[in-house]
Amino acid sequence: MTKSALVERMLLENNGYLLTSQVVDAGISKTYFKEIIGKLQLEKVAKGIYISPDIWPDELYIDCLVSKTIIFSHETALYLHELMEREPAAVWVTVPRTYNATALRKKGYRVSSVTNDLLDLGKTKVKTNYGNDVRVYDMDLSKAGHIPVPSQNTCVSVARLNRRPSKLPIVSVPGEPDIGNASGHKS
Repeated sequence: MTKSALVERMLLENNGYLLTSQVVDAGISKTYFKEIIGKLQLEKVAKGIYISPDIWPDELYIDCLVSKTIIFSHETALYLHELMEREPAAVWVTVPRTYNATALRKKGYRVSSVTNDLLDLGKTKVKTNYGNDVRVYDMDLSKAGHIPVPSQNTCVSVARLNRRPSKLPIVSVPGEPDIGNASGHKS
């Protein structure tokens, strides 16, 4: 099999997407791959990610390829699980607390951050409208949602609430009366 035919087969197997790392792992040099990109008229959609000219770019899938840590959440997860009729106004992702989400925010994404021990809780994969697998929170967690903790710009998983309610932070919501802590005393 020629290298060009190998790349074409890889494109078919990957739903029209091709990563430079996949090509290099298959034993094809980057120099030769650059020639194949021109020959097949592949379009560069992100660093190291190319698509066939006959497919539409799947932004959610491309984001998952670019960042191995993002997980689609909130309204976006509900939409991907087909629990919403309309596309959400903004794409929601959840990332580890240490993740630099500047590029995601510049794209207009809503970003939620959680600690690493909560990040993979309820994570699964679903297919986008284009047939590509993306990381998303499961239906149970998506329906129950995340409970925002406004003063910490993060969220607490509902599953964690059920396990350790005594460890939840007491927060005041702006404009709401201070309810104090669980024992009724003001902190």
